[in-house]
Amino acid sequence: MADRDSIFCSKCRNLLTIQTNTGLVVRYCEKCKIEYSGKDDNTLIFSTFDPKNTTCNIQNILKLAPYDRINETVRKECVKCGKRKYMVRVILNNDVYFCCDNEACRHTFKGAEEE
Repeated sequence: MADRDSIFCSKCRNLLTIQTNTGLVVRYCEKCKIEYSGKDDNTLIFSTFDPKNTTCNIQNILKLAPYDRINETVRKECVKCGKRKYMVRVILNNDVYFCCDNEACRHTFKGAEEE
């Protein structure tokens, strides 16, 4: 097992890529096909905004928002699943979004549309 802080593969010294498709931050060596688990504080995900493709970037950020502990959790019941009394609040481009952290639901809406 490699050093969890390393950005290089311990076997081939190749630069590791970051995969978040499981909701967890995992470092992956494309050459050796080895996965390295991240630490609890490896939640910061870098994203670049392309003004022509802002909608796609916002959707990706909102999809990962419940996993990012830096986002604020607020008391608000999810109107779709009703299982959560709290939701994650994300502010992007001066717009407020709420995201349900229930794995089966993941309902997201903008502003106070669903009070």
